[in-house]
Parts: sequence; C-alpha cells; structure tokens
Amino acid sequence: MALTKIESSSGSGAGSTATPPKTIAVRSSSNSTNLLYTVPVGRKFTGWCGSFTGGTGTWFFLTPSGETVNNGSTSIQKYGSAFIAGQTGNNYWQTDLPFTLHAGDMIHSNNNGGSSILQVFGEETDV
Repeated sequence: MALTKIESSSGSGAGSTATPPKTIAVRSSSNSTNLLYTVPVGRKFTGWCGSFTGGTGTWFFLTPSGETVNNGSTSIQKYGSAFIAGQTGNNYWQTDLPFTLHAGDMIHSNNNGGSSILQVFGEETDV
C-alpha cells in the first residue's frame, strides 16, 4: 500500500507562507482627528493605545472596518492612559488591558485640542 500526501490548508490558500509578526509603534502629536493605524487584510493587531502624559482630552477612536470615525455612533471612544508620566511630575504608570482589532479596523487620534502625544503600540500577526 502506498502513502498518499494530504495537503493541509492554512485557510489562506494552498502554498502560502505565514508573514512574520510585526511590531507596530505609532506616535502623533496632532490636535485633531487623524488616522493612526489600519489593520491590513489577513492580519490582526493586539496592543495598547496611550498618551505620553495621560492629559485631559487625550482620546482615541477605535473604529470597526467599513465604518466612518465619529463620536460614539460607530466608533468607540477610549481614554488614553499614560505610558510615561514622569515628565509631568507624577511618577506613576497607568496601563490598560491590551485589545485586539481585526482586518480593516482603525485607530484614530482625537486629541481634542490638547497637547499630549498619542501613542499606539502592539503586534500585528496573521489571523
């Protein structure tokens, strides 16, 4: 009896190879709503959004794929906890739990006229 090879499928097509994980680090000091990151097709993002100081008005919008960024209707507004707060004289470290976004999901800044530096940090991986 001969052995028969069984082709395995990774869900992304026969013969495709995995793309290595990629670190995502984005920084914005704009005081308006800007697109900071969009998850590419076939990938997911797990990470954090935060601010340099955790100052008032440092918000992010997490917007699902295919939606338009807006305040509370289709976007989730998230307060940007401080990644580093030592510059303000407050020696504390605030962290949030990481979250996961999928292909097409977006992170927008909304500094609301503030002067804080907004940051996105995480890992992009294959789904």
